[in-house]
Amino acid sequence: MFRDNNGVLEKLRWKKRLSFEDVCSRIGVSRRLLSLYETGRCEVDTMTLLALCELYETPISYVYDKSPEELEAEIKISDRIKYYRKKSGLTQEGLGEKIGKSTSFVSDCENRYRIPSLPILKRMANVFDIPLKDLTGKMKIECSSFGSTMLELRELRGMSRRQVSIGSKVPEYILASYETSTQTPEPHVVKRVSDFFGVPFAQLNNGVPLNIVLSEMSIGERIRFYRKINGLTQNDLAQCSKVCVATVRNYEGEVPDTYSEKILRRFARVLDIPLADLKGDFSQC
Repeated sequence: MFRDNNGVLEKLRWKKRLSFEDVCSRIGVSRRLLSLYETGRCEVDTMTLLALCELYETPISYVYDKSPEELEAEIKISDRIKYYRKKSGLTQEGLGEKIGKSTSFVSDCENRYRIPSLPILKRMANVFDIPLKDLTGKMKIECSSFGSTMLELRELRGMSRRQVSIGSKVPEYILASYETSTQTPEPHVVKRVSDFFGVPFAQLNNGVPLNIVLSEMSIGERIRFYRKINGLTQNDLAQCSKVCVATVRNYEGEVPDTYSEKILRRFARVLDIPLADLKGDFSQC
């Protein structure tokens, strides 16, 4: 961010003999905001500063003493989206229509409330007729194998993230986090989503099948996995198994040195699975 305390921007505008209206129409800012920029009462975001310097045919180094690397680091994806949208003469509503999203979605992206997924960034780049790297800069944007595969399945079937969330019973914000990062999902999330799409667990889990994942879990982790799959809270499992909730917490947290087979049987009955699945025999999975 740059604050003009020396009136440089105003001098450059006068030098090019441009009016407020000329500059505002070309870079997509209001007359009031441009006035605040020129009087140093408001900081100029880096993308707007670059646009002004381009309009004034002046190297940015003349105005802002920063290296190219430092400038690059300052520019956020949200700033780039707003800059290229305005440069393309589009309103937030107009951009939303072209990428199949709502006006509020575009607004959230520009105000850093939401990070658009890679497919959405590609759509935006196509609308702006620019390379994808001009939107992402040097920032590496990628999805986890789970996230990218889920995106492909979702878009192939023409489904929204909300539809997948409702069908798989996984909160929408959790699905969004996987689509925009390399974060590894918990096994129960992979299971719910793979069941919803009707594809093998391994397809959404880097080729690793469910029986391998379960075999590497402890008993406590398996209890948690099957409880989550069944949509139960710890309190739910405790009540249905007729044990106190502290017992469920302790078992999932692997507090006891040994596990009571009687309690494990109760858990297995409530979770509707064979006792062997809790104890670790997955040869038949």
